[in-house]
Amino acid sequence: MTEVVGVILAGGRGTRLHPVTAGGTPKALIPLFGDATLLSMTLERMATVTDRQLLVTHRATAGLYRDRAPAIDQLIEPIRRDTGPAVAHAVTTVAAEDPDATVVITPADHLADAAFTEALAEAAAAAQRHAAIVLVGVTPTRPATGYGYIRPSTPGGDAVVAVRGFHEKPDPATAATLIQQGALWNTGVVVAPVSVLRAAIQASPLAEFAAAVGSDPAGAYAGVRPVSFDVAVLETHDDLLVLPVAASWDDVGSWDAFARAPARDMLETPGIAHLDRAEGVTVVSDGPTVAAVGVEDLIIVAWEDEVLVVAPDAAQDVRGLTDR
Repeated sequence: MTEVVGVILAGGRGTRLHPVTAGGTPKALIPLFGDATLLSMTLERMATVTDRQLLVTHRATAGLYRDRAPAIDQLIEPIRRDTGPAVAHAVTTVAAEDPDATVVITPADHLADAAFTEALAEAAAAAQRHAAIVLVGVTPTRPATGYGYIRPSTPGGDAVVAVRGFHEKPDPATAATLIQQGALWNTGVVVAPVSVLRAAIQASPLAEFAAAVGSDPAGAYAGVRPVSFDVAVLETHDDLLVLPVAASWDDVGSWDAFARAPARDMLETPGIAHLDRAEGVTVVSDGPTVAAVGVEDLIIVAWEDEVLVVAPDAAQDVRGLTDR
């Protein structure tokens, strides 16, 4: 029986969730949902569809992840170089261990429901059946500008179809048009036989990196430019498939995504928030009581010694605060 390996990408810093991530703890490890973290939810989801998991993270955060998930094997990035090298490193490693394996590659910081988890298993089966790279695309519920979009060759179905193209983070009008045309949110999940992915990487700008990373990780990372896996491999690959999924899914990369989350236990903790005529207000606090009166559509974060107040439609701009 073919082994299915879950590859969890956890190398990011989560700068759009400032100030919660300001101390260096990755967003996937912060208990924003009661006792649960994005990592714990990702591991639970992956455990149902994969035989084992491999977590890819940067050397600065490896210890933190090991403390929270000591049973999960790790692959260490000596230098952050975006998802392209991270995925190529993981694929090279898994291929050396089991060239017949199938990999399910996912970010560590997504929220998703049971329907999405079922889709991962379906995508793995389709990848094996077609000997192809299968992406998982979610039916959009709004014209989001913070996500990439996948254009399927045959919109409106629920079976795997060919990918016609991509569109990265469009403006609102373009996002609305893409949705009308049947485009799907790009979840960043990639499923494929490891041999197929390895061949695609060998035919990409990451070929030299992949050839060197097994014997000289430090040198390979030092010699490669930051690039996403989508740009380096997927956008130029001719035989991509996408599985359309009608599921609840969100990339919790910014505070507006957190405000949409259905399981925000901290918001219901007595004494944390006092809201009076405060419509559409989300409060996150690690202790201080936050009061909001007569305001609308705000996200208020009180964490350690910082307070952030941001409108949901400006949440993507929080990243800039870390550069000051």
